[in-house]
Amino acid sequence: MKEWIWFLLTFVILYLLYDFLILRNKKALEKYKTSKEILLIKTMTHIDLEKINFKRFARKVILLNCFMIAITISICLVVSDNLILILFLAMGILIPLILGSYYFLGKHYKRKERVTCTNTKK
Repeated sequence: MKEWIWFLLTFVILYLLYDFLILRNKKALEKYKTSKEILLIKTMTHIDLEKINFKRFARKVILLNCFMIAITISICLVVSDNLILILFLAMGILIPLILGSYYFLGKHYKRKERVTCTNTKK
C-alpha cells in the first residue's frame, strides 16, 4: 500500500511541476522543443514536429516521463534499502523504459503524421 502512495505522490507532484513550468509557459514550451527527450524521439522515429500538435505531443511525453519516474521509484523502494543497488536498479529500469516508450510514442505520432498528410492531399 505504501508503494502505491509513493507512486501516486511522485506522479502527481512531477506532473504538476511539469504542467506549471513547461506546458503553461509559452516560452518554456518553445524551449522544450529542443530538449534531449524530444530530440531523442525525433531521431528515433523521424517525426516532423511542424506537422503535429506540439502541445499535445509535449503533454504525452511529460505524462510518460512522470509515469516512468514514478514506476522506477516504486520498484526501487520495494526491492532494496541499499543506495548503490537502488541506483543501479533505477538505471537498469529507466533506460529500457525510456527507449521503449519514446520509440512507441514516436511511432504513434509518425502514423498520425502520415494520416494527416494523406488527409490534406485530398
